[in-house]
Amino acid sequence: MNKNIIFLIPSISGGGAERVIVDLSNMFAKNNYNVSIFCIYKKKIEEYKLDNNITVSYLNSKHISLSAFKLLSILLKSKKSIVISSITPLNCIVSLFKIFIKKHSLILMQHEIPSWEFNQKGLITRSLPLFMRILYKYADSIVCVSKGLKKEMEDLLGKFSKHKIKQIYNLNSITNFKREKKSEFSEKKLLNKKLIKVLSVGRLDRSKDLTSLIKAFDLFRKEVNSTLTIVGSGPQKNKINNLINYLELQKYIKLIPFKKDIYSSYKESDIYVSSSVHESFGNTIVEAMYFGLHIVVTDCPYGPKEICEYGTYGYIAKASSYKDIYEKLLICYKEDSVPNYDKNLKRFSEESIIKQFLDLPCFR
Repeated sequence: MNKNIIFLIPSISGGGAERVIVDLSNMFAKNNYNVSIFCIYKKKIEEYKLDNNITVSYLNSKHISLSAFKLLSILLKSKKSIVISSITPLNCIVSLFKIFIKKHSLILMQHEIPSWEFNQKGLITRSLPLFMRILYKYADSIVCVSKGLKKEMEDLLGKFSKHKIKQIYNLNSITNFKREKKSEFSEKKLLNKKLIKVLSVGRLDRSKDLTSLIKAFDLFRKEVNSTLTIVGSGPQKNKINNLINYLELQKYIKLIPFKKDIYSSYKESDIYVSSSVHESFGNTIVEAMYFGLHIVVTDCPYGPKEICEYGTYGYIAKASSYKDIYEKLLICYKEDSVPNYDKNLKRFSEESIIKQFLDLPCFR
């Protein structure tokens, strides 16, 4: 069995895909694999903690496309390894190299949803689905982080690549810890609380549709004494602030940047809302379940409703419908208690995820 693993990622700071690579790297290092991470660029602050046995190298390129020759050199010099790449443009470049470098096995992690992510940007970005159809066939396995994304990738890549496409949910390192006892609000109706705290965590961009969440909260807080905390940063910060000011919600809504002690926000909250219009997975929903929050998600493609088992472990509102999100918030408020999330959380645990990876052909 090959015990060398190379992870390729733009950086190990920032979004959900980066967080997943860090968690996977730690998982494999813990299971005695020789793990190396190569980052395209380095950000000033690396937010995630890595196992001491993992080596991290930086190519110091300004853009993924400018790193191609450096990546090729690294793969040519490296010992036989399982290469795991993440982020679609990088996946396409590495798939092209696989034509010429046969000694490595290649796993592509697919986080982006092609039908949503690549249809409203520049020419090169809009061309990515075409590059995927041409190049992804050279990978040994393509791992999709939700069932819906797997189906979309099967349709995109066609029958000749279908057998390579596997679905494995994101590993979330929080599942490594023993579940805390349900907090007081979980054992009683929220009706008994004087103040209900609503939380949402994620990048401030159009995909999260925080406009609908804020409008829903505006209706909710008129009936229920409540606050909303939004944790994140991104291009729509000014737009969101303007809406908060327009609705005169400054006293009720806190907009704060992402912080390392994010878990304190979960502990202090009662209801978690994911209002996305598209989401390949949804790491924060898993974290909210760990802390015993009531859950409201939208029926967007693809991950949130899968994480909630289509309504078993949370309430599903119509995407882009602030009225339906508001109605689901009211249902949470009137509920007796949250579901027992323990069984559901096992699907995203280290024990479950490593078993599925080791079942891929290149690990056998």
